[in-house]
Amino acid sequence: MNVGRKSLWLAALGTVAVVSFLTGLVISARLGTRVPSTAEAVQPPLPRWTAALDPAGPSEDDVALTQGLFRRVAQSVSAGVVKVQTTTFVSRRRWFDDMFRGMPEWFRFHFQEPGDEGDEGPQGREPSWGSGFFIDSSGLILTNLHVIEGREEGKIADDIRVILHNGHSYKAEVVGFDRRLDVALLRIKPDEPVTALPLGDSDKVQVGDWVIAVGNPFNFSNSVTAGIISGRGGTERRPTRYVDFIQTDAPINPGNSGGPLVNLRGEVIGINNWIFTNSFQWAGLGFAIPINPVKKILPQLKEKGRVDRGYLGVVIQFGESQEQIRKSLGAPYGAPVIDVEKGTPADEIGIRRYDVIMEVNGQKVERAEDLSDIVSSYPPGTKVKLKVWRDGKPIELTATLARFPEETAPKPPREERRKQTLGLELEPVTPPMAERMGLPVDHGLLVRRVVPKSPAYEAGLTEGDLIAEVDRKPVRSVDEFIDLVEKAQKANRDSVLLLVFRGRAPQPQLMTLPLPKP
Repeated sequence: MNVGRKSLWLAALGTVAVVSFLTGLVISARLGTRVPSTAEAVQPPLPRWTAALDPAGPSEDDVALTQGLFRRVAQSVSAGVVKVQTTTFVSRRRWFDDMFRGMPEWFRFHFQEPGDEGDEGPQGREPSWGSGFFIDSSGLILTNLHVIEGREEGKIADDIRVILHNGHSYKAEVVGFDRRLDVALLRIKPDEPVTALPLGDSDKVQVGDWVIAVGNPFNFSNSVTAGIISGRGGTERRPTRYVDFIQTDAPINPGNSGGPLVNLRGEVIGINNWIFTNSFQWAGLGFAIPINPVKKILPQLKEKGRVDRGYLGVVIQFGESQEQIRKSLGAPYGAPVIDVEKGTPADEIGIRRYDVIMEVNGQKVERAEDLSDIVSSYPPGTKVKLKVWRDGKPIELTATLARFPEETAPKPPREERRKQTLGLELEPVTPPMAERMGLPVDHGLLVRRVVPKSPAYEAGLTEGDLIAEVDRKPVRSVDEFIDLVEKAQKANRDSVLLLVFRGRAPQPQLMTLPLPKP
């Protein structure tokens, strides 16, 4: 192309550009818009909600008022929060086994000192810590039971000390505890004034309320975090089915357990208890025990050191499936019964599988959790009238409640036997549950607990693992798991092969689970 023709092309392109720009201005004018300047274009528009609330933005007084409120609550509450530090004595052999569990023998051999293979003498102290808070000026402290337990569930730590916000340390004694709520009451004898925190009303808590959590996460003393109430009621992963937990997005981490969750009045509305995570760190899902059930049992803990509850003796259907089962039985509401414990009040009055318990002494049972709360609120020996749905119609029965057994919850015999022999507490995974939890598969069994020194513990299974297959066969229920294990035992095999997903890793791993002799 020569220079003259090139100039003509450039001129033509320039003309098109100018015409296009002018046309755009005309169209913009017709449409009621305008072409912004360069400076205007880089400024993002104000969000509509901001302009609607206050076009001028928050005032200095508003900011100062909000900050002042949070500061006052944090300062007043922190003075009543303590660090609960425990010490458990462990043997040298036990320490070595736990430190190198799962390592190959050659690795263990290079680190093992002569005599370690049989030494059961004291290795030293195994420390742990959590949080707690004063509930009166005499030195009574509330915390979680799991905070003061040693490595083995059911055994209290060898030494418990309470460290105040000013660093002063006191030896604590255990006044009482309740395994069902995971609550413990401690006492110290302070030689200085202590700050007791007021107990609020957890029934008034609503989703969206601001809350503050205070505790000792990762051993950082008197750490304060804030968030809102994210939800009410339990989840599929809650450690006990007897509490409708308060869910919060206030950051809670290991060490926060036992500390208070307070409202903006500085009142305790919950005891921080557990987090939902695949990394043992906060992931936006924290749960606290509501304070109202705790307030109900405090007099018994102070007086007797334990809680005596009424007990009916039914195994009821929990979780999302209970509504579907209830509807299939034709009951308008209530808790479906899936089993009855032998020799219990329920057994004596003839309650049976497929019954639906609708009311207790006139109190409506909307779901399974309500039945547990209502029955346990009565002392042993109380006579209660039950409204039961059976074979398409309601009937009335009267039961005399027994004392709730020491175990945390009644379980089907096969599952309890498997837990005792293999050391596994399992929960089936449903597709909706898998989707919410971000699991890599939509079926399997979630490991909720591993008993120390059990075959599952020795195999390296941990809480949160997902068992997808046993001996190359998919498992979707605890019964399927037990059937496959018992089949292997009857064949005189010494282990089964597990396909396990851990955390959010997309790739599974194979593990062998040792089997005891049947």
